[in-house]
Amino acid sequence: MKKVVYLKKKPDLRVTKTLRSIQTAFYELCKQYELNKITVKALTEKAEINKTTFYLHYDSIQSLIYELEQEVIELIIGDDEQLLLLLKKPHDYISFTYKRMMSHPFGQIISQNSANVKMEFMIRHQNCLQEHLYQLKPELKLLPDFEALLSFITAGAIGFYLNKESRNNEFQNNDEDASFFLAHLIDVLWKESGMNPFV
Repeated sequence: MKKVVYLKKKPDLRVTKTLRSIQTAFYELCKQYELNKITVKALTEKAEINKTTFYLHYDSIQSLIYELEQEVIELIIGDDEQLLLLLKKPHDYISFTYKRMMSHPFGQIISQNSANVKMEFMIRHQNCLQEHLYQLKPELKLLPDFEALLSFITAGAIGFYLNKESRNNEFQNNDEDASFFLAHLIDVLWKESGMNPFV
């Protein structure tokens, strides 16, 4: 009996090139406008494609934004080992959070946008983080007020860096001190709440 070999389908180079053009044009427009001011017309002109081509890949500008946000969130969350750092070594998790977020072009764009854009990203990040944690550690669902504490942690870790440009305090130019400060605060919250059985 012959062995059936399934060949992995190669990505269509034309599609790859089109998507790259769309994202490159989008990033360029982000330097000039806030996210909610970017239109399909402006984007397609910048990318030198027609609207039909754009709509083959995205339903709207918002769907493009959502896809890029998901890339940043997945990059921040990382694998299971990385995710567990939030429970075991908060300082390392916070440090990785900032570095990974800033390594993605859209992560940098979010940090320079309006408060509403930052808030929407933080909420989406928290929901995704919570879902991953529950899959990894289902017993967390049994802990009282865990979601409230997770909300505080993610708002602190992500919010600190997203608002970095507008801050004017002793942490302005010292991310390492800020990471230790937030991690210490998280440790205290874990211990006071009795919610962290993994330390």
